[in-house]
Amino acid sequence: MGEEEGEAGIPADEGTILHTFCEDALRRNVSAYKFIDETREHNGYSFTLDDESADMMQAGLDYIDDIPGKLVIEHQVNLEKWMPGDFGTLDVGIAGKKRITIFDWKWGYLPVSPVENEQLMIYALGFWDNVARHMTDATDFRLVIWQPRAPGGGGEWDCTLDDLIAFGKKLKIKAAEVDDPDAPRVAGPKQCTYCPGAKQRLCPEYDAYNLSLIIQDFDDVDDRIEMGVGPRLPRSRELTPERRSFILENRAMFDKWFERLHADALDDALRGDPVPGLKAVEGRSPPRKWREVSVEVVTSRLETALGDEAYTRKLLSPAQAEKALPDKLFNRLDEHIDKGQKKPTLVSDKDARPAIPPLKSLFDDDDD
Repeated sequence: MGEEEGEAGIPADEGTILHTFCEDALRRNVSAYKFIDETREHNGYSFTLDDESADMMQAGLDYIDDIPGKLVIEHQVNLEKWMPGDFGTLDVGIAGKKRITIFDWKWGYLPVSPVENEQLMIYALGFWDNVARHMTDATDFRLVIWQPRAPGGGGEWDCTLDDLIAFGKKLKIKAAEVDDPDAPRVAGPKQCTYCPGAKQRLCPEYDAYNLSLIIQDFDDVDDRIEMGVGPRLPRSRELTPERRSFILENRAMFDKWFERLHADALDDALRGDPVPGLKAVEGRSPPRKWREVSVEVVTSRLETALGDEAYTRKLLSPAQAEKALPDKLFNRLDEHIDKGQKKPTLVSDKDARPAIPPLKSLFDDDDD
């Protein structure tokens, strides 16, 4: 039930590999930097942990370390009470005296919010039922998604055991409906994200849903095609704040839908099927690189011709330096590290993180 499951390809394999690094770091109680330059493979795809990924991972590990309670890693939870015959594996569960935390690593680029996130709520139910209630009397929950690669993705959402139990009752009804062969197909951002029918564009409800969000008058679209002019989209200031938020909340689904439209059109063009106004051409070549089987030959010739100039030198990054130096020595360099500034991003107003004070509040303080 993880984010990458059901979405085949390199991003899914890379996410799986990164999850193994996270798990090992937690189980062995070591920093992410210990794995820099280590290569792992999944489904034939190889990924080498670099400085940037290690920095992202370490920030998540530090977040987990600050949460008090019993730590449970990669635990399979039985969901039989709500989804007969089903189970899930949560990344991290923490049973604290005052709060139970569900932490989920997300390495994809499609923003995912923890607010009323059904996957995390299901995991929270299962973790409480299977594990946490035997360790703590806490009834407050915090659901966390750590998604460093997706601007606007991830965050925190707080709920209670009563909220989860009420959700579980609805979930049980929905699970029973899924087994009905005549169940209606209802398109939406959550249910279409990893649906094979949406991915292969075999579901008319999926296309109709996306079109209805951006196009109200199809006759106008046909007229504009005949006139050779582009579609008219409303300006930002013409939208009500509610409509603007609704569009932004559905942006990820639009992006994925456009990607699939493009892939279908390109496939048609390569097959020779009609793609009005478009054609397939050769794109840019990827960056050149030495053939793996030729590295030794090239190395020898470049060293002979250029000597030391055949190589480039680069100062160790903070991540590499932390791996190479003793902790005491590295800590002395802390004041010389530029850690950058966090960039503001939009998330649900139900996210547990505090909002950035608006600029006008600063002026109000000055007036006082």
